Amino acid sequence: MRKLLVVGAVAILGLLVTMSVAQAQEGDDATPAEIEAAFGDLTRAEVEAMGYVVDEECISAEAVGAPAALGAMGFHAINESLLDETLDPLAPEAVLLNADDNVVAVEYVSPSEGEVLGQQLEFVPPIEMYAVHMWILDNPSGQFADFNPNVSCPAVPSAVPATGTGGPLNTGGNAVSTLMVVLAIAGAAVAFGGIALRRVAAR
Repeated sequence: MRKLLVVGAVAILGLLVTMSVAQAQEGDDATPAEIEAAFGDLTRAEVEAMGYVVDEECISAEAVGAPAALGAMGFHAINESLLDETLDPLAPEAVLLNADDNVVAVEYVSPSEGEVLGQQLEFVPPIEMYAVHMWILDNPSGQFADFNPNVSCPAVPSAVPATGTGGPLNTGGNAVSTLMVVLAIAGAAVAFGGIALRRVAAR
């Protein structure tokens, strides 16, 4: 009996250790520098191979009615499978690319209030979700600002061509939808970007 208790205790201890390791691997203690190291040098192909789908629309401040001097967000690459309650610094729900396909930022999105990297996610009314950016590219407006003056959108819309991994996503069988970026204007000028579902007819 005593032997069984010892074996059971060892098994439970092993399980707890495994769980602790798994939780640590989620990146709860990751720093901005570590996130930059993980995403800053990725190519568009590598981002897409990780499950991110690049939206064809480049989001600029001017396009959504905010001051043009704020700059832009760029193109959002969204990983729909990560849109849940979990906020893992090393698994952002979205990655932002500039017109040259360079990763310039990551974005964290959750259906609930939360905090990541010491930043409280802000509510985005149009999509009823919470989000915050973390810029990898130097941003005079701040590392967690909505827009970056150092980012601009191409003069011609839809400059990002479609790829084999992009395109519509089936979200339930009744309709075909694709994730797009929306922006809620807060106050008179400051805006906060997020991710929304754009409904498209099935056929």
